[in-house]
Amino acid sequence: MDVAVIGNGYAALQAASDLAQIAKQVNVIGVPKKQLSSALGKKLQGSGKVNFLSDYEAKEIQGENSPEKLIVKSKANGNETEVPVKGVFVELGYAPNTSMFPRVGKRTKDGRIMVNARNQTNIQGLFAAGDVTDVNAQQVLIAMGEGANAALSAYDYLLSLKR
Repeated sequence: MDVAVIGNGYAALQAASDLAQIAKQVNVIGVPKKQLSSALGKKLQGSGKVNFLSDYEAKEIQGENSPEKLIVKSKANGNETEVPVKGVFVELGYAPNTSMFPRVGKRTKDGRIMVNARNQTNIQGLFAAGDVTDVNAQQVLIAMGEGANAALSAYDYLLSLKR
């Protein structure tokens, strides 16, 4: 089937890479051209199965009971184009939900809590794990592993405290 990925960054490229393994054609809408110079972007461009519409934005998904076409709009001139698809995947990235911890640890510019390999923050005795941290990928299995790592690190920290 022909599918579309709507996104604005690396998460969309990762989704397109996964979908290219099983889809007939993957249309990637909205990923900036600068992202296409990454190793993954170059690989996808050379695959012959991925079509990039970087200067477009998704306007509407049309279809009776499932997607049949995606209407995209050119950012340059406003012209609209129909892209026939049987599936649409939205990958706009993740916003960390750290608002409940406004002063907890040093942050990245997008608000993620910075941790080291032992999941320690820059605050002694404070550990963080999961999608709120600056780990490489936000996926359930990675968050689970990070949680286990943080728990073991916290346990070691507590054992080191004098009673």
